[in-house]
Amino acid sequence: MTLFCMVKIMNIRRYIFVSIFLVLSNLGITCFAKQVWVDKNGQKIEAEFVRADEESLTVLMFGQEMSMPLDSLSPFSKALAVKMRNEAANGGGSQVPVWTDTQGRNIRAHFIRADASNITLEMNGKTFTLPLEMLDAKSMRQAFVMSQSANPLPPTPTPAPPAPQPTRPSTPVPTTLPAVTTAPTSTSIPTPAEKPTAASTAKGTDPNGPLNLDQPQTWISTDGRPLEAYFLGLKGNELSLKLTGGRELSMPLEKFDQNSHKLAQNLKKLKDQDNQKRSQALAKRKNMKVPEVTEADLDKSHAFKNSEGNAVQAKFIEANDERVVIAMSNNPNRRIPLPWEKFSSESQALLEALRRVKKTMVPKFASGSGNKLPRFTNGKFAGYNSVIETERFDVALGSTDNGLGGVNVRIWLKSEDDSLPPRNFNVQFSTLYTHRVLRKNPDGSIKRNKNKEPEYAWPRARRRITKFDTMLEPSMDREQITLRGTFDNKGTFEYNMELNKKGLLFWSKMKEPPFPKPKKETDPFQNPTQLSFHVSIPGLIQDAKNVTADKMESIVGDAYLSLRPQSGKPRKFPFRDQWTVTKKKFAGDKFGALKSMTVEGFPYGNTKLTAIPVNTSDMSFGYGYQYGMLFPFQGLHFYYSGASERYKQEIPKNRALKILLTEVD
Repeated sequence: MTLFCMVKIMNIRRYIFVSIFLVLSNLGITCFAKQVWVDKNGQKIEAEFVRADEESLTVLMFGQEMSMPLDSLSPFSKALAVKMRNEAANGGGSQVPVWTDTQGRNIRAHFIRADASNITLEMNGKTFTLPLEMLDAKSMRQAFVMSQSANPLPPTPTPAPPAPQPTRPSTPVPTTLPAVTTAPTSTSIPTPAEKPTAASTAKGTDPNGPLNLDQPQTWISTDGRPLEAYFLGLKGNELSLKLTGGRELSMPLEKFDQNSHKLAQNLKKLKDQDNQKRSQALAKRKNMKVPEVTEADLDKSHAFKNSEGNAVQAKFIEANDERVVIAMSNNPNRRIPLPWEKFSSESQALLEALRRVKKTMVPKFASGSGNKLPRFTNGKFAGYNSVIETERFDVALGSTDNGLGGVNVRIWLKSEDDSLPPRNFNVQFSTLYTHRVLRKNPDGSIKRNKNKEPEYAWPRARRRITKFDTMLEPSMDREQITLRGTFDNKGTFEYNMELNKKGLLFWSKMKEPPFPKPKKETDPFQNPTQLSFHVSIPGLIQDAKNVTADKMESIVGDAYLSLRPQSGKPRKFPFRDQWTVTKKKFAGDKFGALKSMTVEGFPYGNTKLTAIPVNTSDMSFGYGYQYGMLFPFQGLHFYYSGASERYKQEIPKNRALKILLTEVD
C-alpha cells in the first residue's frame, strides 16, 4: 500500500489505529508516563521508564534509549526504578517502543520496517502496516532512525494468542544527546584473531527467502561475525555494501561465508532484473505520449494517481530516471520521493511532461535599471542575478538592494533526504551610520542638559543603493563578481565576491563625501558610514514558548553552533539548549577573540557552514541574536566589520570573510 491510499482509506487506517489502542487498553497494558530522574549529584532528566535490572536503569528520552547505573541515582529515583521494574514484571508495563499518532493516541509495538510511505509494526504476534503520515513528528523520526540503524525484527509467521510475548532485547540506536554514548559502527569485518563473541552464532539473511534491495541484509564473515549492510553491487569478486550508518565500502567476497556468497549472487540477479525493468520503463517514458503542459503547471497542484487508482493532490518538485519527488498540497514543505512504478500510467505521463518542461525550460531574463540588476524571471531562481548550483548546495546573488544598503547572497544547503527542504542562509553586505536627532520635551521644546546644551539622540540608519553602475547579465556559472554603484548620499561602493563549489569569499570598499559640519544646533549631522558583512541563520522554530520537546527534537535534532577562538577551548551551543543554560557551563573559562564559527547538524544535511575571516587583525568578528530569543534554533547571525578606522570603509581581500561549505563525513 502506498501513500496514495491515504486519501480514500485514511478513515479505515485511523479506525485500525484506534482499535489497536483500545485493544491495548482492554488488555491492561499500561504506558508509563515520563518521570523526573535525579542522580546523586542533583542533575535531573525527564524521561520515560523502559526497563531496569539489578544493576542499571534504561529510559526513553527524545525517542532514544539510554542506560545508567542504578547506584548513580538518588535514593528516591533508585526506589522508583525498582518499583516500576516490579510493575513491569507483573504486567504493568511494556518494554517496546511507543508510537503516537497525530491525535496524540499511543500504542506500544515492535518496529519491523519503514519506507517513504508506510511503517510496519508487530504487536502480540500480528503485523500491521500504517501510513507514516498518521504518526506524529517524534514517531516518524523514531521510525527513520530505527530503519537506518537497526536490523528490523522479522514478522512472526503465525500468532500464538494464549502465549505471552517474549521479552525482546533492545536495539541500540545512535543518539544525538551528548550524555548518551553508543558503540561505533563497524566498517570492516573483524579478523579471526579477535576474540569471538555471542554475535559469532548470528544467522545471516536467507538467500532463498524473500529479498528486498531496500532493506539491509545480514552478512556473515568466514569467522562467523555479522555485518548489517545494504547490497550495492557485485563486480567479479568485489562486493560493494552500504552500512546502515551511510558509509559505503567494498570487500573481497572470500571474506564472507558461503551463505553470503549465494546471497550476493541472488541480490545481484534481483538488482539486474530491477535495472532491466527500469531501463525498459525509462525507454517507454522517453517515447511516451505526454499531455501538453506549460511552465505555469510547474507551480500548480495536480491529482496524481497510483497504480490502484487512488489519487492525491500534490505538486511536482523534481524527477530523475529512478524516482519522482512530490510535495503534498496540504503540507508543501515536506518532500516525498516515490519510484516511478508507484504511479499509474496516466500520472507517469503527466509527471514525464512536467519533467521535460522543467528540464528544457528556457531561462527568461529581465533587464536591469537604476538599483535593480538584470535577473532571471522564471524557474526556482527567479529574481536572482548570478547562480552557482552544486550537489550539496546552491548559491544565488539577489538583484536588488537588500534594505541594508547592500546586496544579498542566499545559500541553500541540500539534504540527501528528499523529504527535507533545503535550509537557507543569507550573506548580506551592509552599510550603517548614525545621525543626530534633537531630543524634545513633551511640549515640543528642545530638551537641554544642566549646561543649557541641547541633548541629541544618535539612532542608526542604513544607506540605500540608488544606482548600479555594473549591469551583469544573469548567469548560472559566474564565479567572480564585482558590483559598483552609488548610494543615496552620492557615495560610491564596490562589492566583490567569489562564488564556487568550495565556498564563498567577500570583500568590499566605499567612499562618500564628508557630511557638512553643523553650524546651528538644529542642523542635521551624520557620522561616517561603516561597511560590514552579516551572515543570518534563519530560525528552525519561531514559537519556542509553545513548542513541545518532542517537536523540537524532530526538527532540530543534533544541530549546534560551534565557536572556535584564537586562544582557549572551543564552545559548543546545542540548538535545543537555551542560551543561558549553555553559557553558564562556560562561566569563568578563558575565551580569546573568535577565529571561526560553524553551524551543522541534522537540519542542514551533510554540509556544515563555517564563517572564518582571512585575517582578524584590526577587525571585529562575533555573533548575536534578537532580544527575547531563548534558543539558538530561533535564529542567529554572524557579523564582521573593521575595528579600526582604517577598515571602517574598506574590507580588503586580505581581510575578506570566507564562508566554507564543507561536506560532513
